[in-house]
Amino acid sequence: MYVLPWVGSKSFRTLERLMKHNLSKKLALRSVVPMEPYYFVVSGKIDERTLLAEIMSECRTAEDASALLAEDEAPYLGKYDEFVAPPLIREAFAVDGLDLDGLKAGLQQTLEWDSSGSNRT
Repeated sequence: MYVLPWVGSKSFRTLERLMKHNLSKKLALRSVVPMEPYYFVVSGKIDERTLLAEIMSECRTAEDASALLAEDEAPYLGKYDEFVAPPLIREAFAVDGLDLDGLKAGLQQTLEWDSSGSNRT
């Protein structure tokens, strides 16, 4: 199935992380392949509505973007990372590279657009 989030790059990256790290085992997703920044190709034994409901549920329960990072994870940001404490790198990535609020707003807007479009004759 294709997932076409109408969101910016940071929100897209947030959705990718959410699906790959938080939902793939829970929903038995075989693969999540991003075609950044346009769409995802998702394969697994799940329908579109369930996937969207689980994504929205995860967005609601995540307190902030740093909750999408593993405890010991420090994503690479630049060549001076080795001189910076891992917790600071994690926080910088969460603030500069992810956008949980933007993802929530974008998905909500997509849902509203989809529901208004499905009522057309």
